[in-house]
Amino acid sequence: MAEPDDRVEHRSGQSIPPTDFEAMARERDAAHCHVCGAFATHLAEATGDPSDWVDAVFYCAQDLQLAERGDVHRLAVRLMKNDSEESEARSIAELMVRRHGRVFPRDPVVGEYGRRGRNLPAPPAVVWADLVSPRTEGPRPWLRLLDDEVPPQVLESSSPGRVVWSSLWPSRPTDWIDMTLEPEDGGTHLMFVVLTDAPPPDASKRGHVLKRINQLLFADLRFTYGQ
Repeated sequence: MAEPDDRVEHRSGQSIPPTDFEAMARERDAAHCHVCGAFATHLAEATGDPSDWVDAVFYCAQDLQLAERGDVHRLAVRLMKNDSEESEARSIAELMVRRHGRVFPRDPVVGEYGRRGRNLPAPPAVVWADLVSPRTEGPRPWLRLLDDEVPPQVLESSSPGRVVWSSLWPSRPTDWIDMTLEPEDGGTHLMFVVLTDAPPPDASKRGHVLKRINQLLFADLRFTYGQ
């Protein structure tokens, strides 16, 4: 008697072998979201042509929600932040929505390796607006980056209480900076936490990262508020 065949039939009618997408997710350490480049939390099956059945798309939680909702426009806008042309970004976004299939959560080991908090004289709404659109030029520029730094992408935001940045350091691509804002004494208490799903940096790099974020937020940004 023949062994039972656990192959599944693709909608094209072709028989294809099963794929353990959950195992693929576990094996792909430090995978990045195909949309924004942030650390990936979910792996989606790309159900397209039989030839690319085993291809997969990695998403962060925010872009996963956009794909599930079929929000092509916002996916395209976020793709363009990674230097994609508008027409190319929309085509990729449409493909992601069209091919979005089963989704499996990854389980990254998230660790904190530093935090700081201080008061800023501006109200939370003003500080939040500056964090979601950090200025390197024009009126009140404050994001003055070093040669080994890149502008952050906004991974998540909730007005006026939270902003999450991607890493400023290409050498630490899976780090992110989670900032919370609370009203205090007529201004804002801003707290940042540096998180990673990779091994933490050594003491020297850790100190450098915390010092630079501290400088940008509590000196350079603070100065634009007149203090």
